[in-house]
Amino acid sequence: MTKRNKLWISVLALVVAGWIWSSTKAVAATPSEIQELAKSAEDGHAISQLAGQLENAVAGFRSSTGGADFEVAARALGELVTRARKLRGTASLYERLVGLALDLRKSVTWAREAREDQAGGSEAALEKLYRSLDWNHLGYAKVASQYWTAWSRLGWAEGLPDGEARDNMLHQAEGGFVRGTIEVRRPWLARDSLLGAGMARRQLGNLKGAKRAFRRLETILSAVGDSPLLSALRVELAGLALETGSLSEAQHLMSKLPPDAIQGERAQAMRLLEAKGWLEQAKKGGQGAGRGADLIRQVIKIGGPSSRSAVGLALQYRGQLEGQNLGLASDLIDGEEAFSTERFGAARDAFARLLARKSDMPGLDQSVILYKYAASLSETGDRKKSISVLSRLMRLKMSAEVSGPAVRLAYALAAHTVKDNDTKSNRKKLLTAGERLVKIAPDAPEAGAARIWLARAREEGGSISKAIILLERNSPGTAAYAASRLELVSLRADRLGRFDPASDAGNKRMKSEGRKLVGDLKEILRLENEGKLKKDSARSAVLAVISAKASAWAGETPQNVLNAVAAAAKLQDQVPGAPADLLRLRLAMLTRAGRFADVEKQYARRKDKAIMANWKIWYEALDRMDRQRKPRAPAKIVASIGDRLATIRGFPELDGAEVIQARALLRAGEAARAAAVARHVIDRGTPSGPAWYLYASALEKAGDFVKATNAWRSMLTGLDEGTSHWLDAQLGVARTANASGNLRRSCVAIDDAAAMVPNYGSKSRRKQFEALSPGCAQFTGPSYVETLKNLNKFLSRKRDDVGFKTPDYGELDHTLTSDFTLDSNTAKCRLKFYVSTQNRMVSRTHQMTTFTDEYTCTGNVDMTKAFLNQDTVFNTRTLQFRNIELNCKKTTTGIKFGEAVIPRTEESSLSSFHLIMDTQDTRERQGKAFRAFGHMKRLCLKIPLQPVALGGGGSKAPRG
Repeated sequence: MTKRNKLWISVLALVVAGWIWSSTKAVAATPSEIQELAKSAEDGHAISQLAGQLENAVAGFRSSTGGADFEVAARALGELVTRARKLRGTASLYERLVGLALDLRKSVTWAREAREDQAGGSEAALEKLYRSLDWNHLGYAKVASQYWTAWSRLGWAEGLPDGEARDNMLHQAEGGFVRGTIEVRRPWLARDSLLGAGMARRQLGNLKGAKRAFRRLETILSAVGDSPLLSALRVELAGLALETGSLSEAQHLMSKLPPDAIQGERAQAMRLLEAKGWLEQAKKGGQGAGRGADLIRQVIKIGGPSSRSAVGLALQYRGQLEGQNLGLASDLIDGEEAFSTERFGAARDAFARLLARKSDMPGLDQSVILYKYAASLSETGDRKKSISVLSRLMRLKMSAEVSGPAVRLAYALAAHTVKDNDTKSNRKKLLTAGERLVKIAPDAPEAGAARIWLARAREEGGSISKAIILLERNSPGTAAYAASRLELVSLRADRLGRFDPASDAGNKRMKSEGRKLVGDLKEILRLENEGKLKKDSARSAVLAVISAKASAWAGETPQNVLNAVAAAAKLQDQVPGAPADLLRLRLAMLTRAGRFADVEKQYARRKDKAIMANWKIWYEALDRMDRQRKPRAPAKIVASIGDRLATIRGFPELDGAEVIQARALLRAGEAARAAAVARHVIDRGTPSGPAWYLYASALEKAGDFVKATNAWRSMLTGLDEGTSHWLDAQLGVARTANASGNLRRSCVAIDDAAAMVPNYGSKSRRKQFEALSPGCAQFTGPSYVETLKNLNKFLSRKRDDVGFKTPDYGELDHTLTSDFTLDSNTAKCRLKFYVSTQNRMVSRTHQMTTFTDEYTCTGNVDMTKAFLNQDTVFNTRTLQFRNIELNCKKTTTGIKFGEAVIPRTEESSLSSFHLIMDTQDTRERQGKAFRAFGHMKRLCLKIPLQPVALGGGGSKAPRG
């Protein structure tokens, strides 16, 4: 079951309680069938599916279920665990099997307790129960579930990494096995529990405890005769003997084993343990070197992962194996000795011989050999072949011993190649080598230069932040430090270019980054003064301009920034784009410092042509003066500058300049002029909400209330209902209409605003609306009862065959029929409603998918808390009720993805739903219902009554 497949379908609206399916669901099997299927399961996935079916079967068991059924389930569980161990299942599989075993044990315990309760305390009834075959079946299921829980936990632990979690799991498994060893009524279980306990103890490092368990089990099994289990046990005991250095004991045990009793990697590991024992004996002056060499040769010849350990063992006991023929290991030892004494030609030849015979040792970890072969090739002048060998090495999983030296060598060779032949392909290879180097060997001497290469690549790709992080890792004292500082200055300046030092003066991130840039600039100056970085006049000019910007970004005082600008201006002609950058910075700092008269002088000194050349900078400065609040620019200066720009022929931001001019004029008390300037913008036909707002506000301030009312009403036509701008425009209509004596229009505007947003969106706006409310009583709207009746008329009807599609959820076509009834007799301001819905779904993708979800719901709407908004779901218009209580029952019938649905009822609770509209629900009707809901909410919140304009005018009615 997945959330991804949850489908939002509606009850009246309810956005849909969902269903979940599994595309891989199989036909349910009985426990006995599961037991047979488990024997031939091919992988962990198949076992997991069977475990899921057994989980369902156990979940269906009741206290009255026969004991034989429980025993069959326990045997099926045993087959699943046994097969999982043979296939080396994953930790997640064993986790599921543990859960299954625990569920079965709980179910068995429940059934046993129920049977004892039925006996009623009668000794005769209990005696009969305990002697019954049914009780015996239950007893088997109980102890078997505990036994298979232990084996599952042991398997789970084997898939976990070393650590506390693995040890805890092993201890739990050991405890389960120990409890099984006292099960005298079932000798097989006690016997096999000894094996499990020994294996758990061995993995916990308790070799003595493991040996005790295995010895006890060997005594039991030896009395019966040879068996596969006895052979397996002797293998375990021999391994323990080898681990503890008891060679004679191990040889004695292995002599009792049939041929080929030890196979695979286990056999390889035991050969190496034995070889180590012989070589330790030889190290102490005894015999055994020949036998040890023979065992090492056997492991190497067979190959596999153990052959790596064999070579390591040969190197560890090189002195004891001197004169012994080890095959490939002999070549490896020769190569290692030659490499360590810097006889690179001999090392190259030895490693080449080893690699040429790769097929003789398929399990050998070649990373060390390949690296030393590549290094030997490089040292002997064959760089091309060395690069080829390193490329082969990089595709392998390298050990820590090799990875660092290998990436350093690869980077050095790539850099040498670029130096000889600087092509795009070679540069790309150098970047790849650099990425490996800084990741695997970050402290290598070459890593500094690699980071600079990589930072430039990141910058070109648009990742400036990543480039900066790379460069910051180059510490002082490294060869690449000075170059890194220069790169950092460039990158930080680019990234800080998005900030405006004046308007973003409080931005902490800008200041932090600006201070870092100032620090980098000071560090470059220090390096120049100490002679660690050569001085350059062109670079000094660029850094002077960047320094002026950096002081602003770092949040220094405007005067300090202006001083830096003045210093940089002396060199600005040497830096492309610097004059414009410094002009922008100068105007920004003058504004920020409150030197508005100086700003006005800057405009007056420039000719129209000069301003047009950098018109964006001049307009930005005007806009900044208009927006800045502390200190606030005098309105007359702002208006004067706005007028200056507006009179320039062809000025690109004419509308913006005049809007700012009008705003300043209005602030300066020149309302008539402000209205005239705002009207210029409107008459040019450019859609401009600010111009209309200024025009209406200026007319209102000038006392022309009729024109102001018309202006505010014109604004409403272009605004979305319910938004803050729309509410402000309605407030403007209410205010100016009231001032002009048109009380009806004022009251209708108040009601329109309240119907959409009952609390008017803010306390301040609500106070202003309420101050205009007196006198509106003569236009009072419907009462609560009438409003409830109108709302009920809209809601309480059946909506048939509403169709919509959900392409993202199974390509489904929906046919929705809903019946909604509003209970008009509920307590005031708490509405109850009832819903019945049928949603028939047909999939275009899956032909065998035709099913129906049927809902019955009871809803509760607290009118003081609920909200209603218009919405669209799957391209279908809806009314969405929010913050309500909705309790539903859903029944699904039909066919999903080719399988018949078993009818069942699901319960759910929701806090919102969508009432999906049909063709009869016109936008006009939907709007009336929306406003009626708002009127009811306003009454329930006890907000002063306003008229309700349904379809145009207010209707006279007594108070509700």
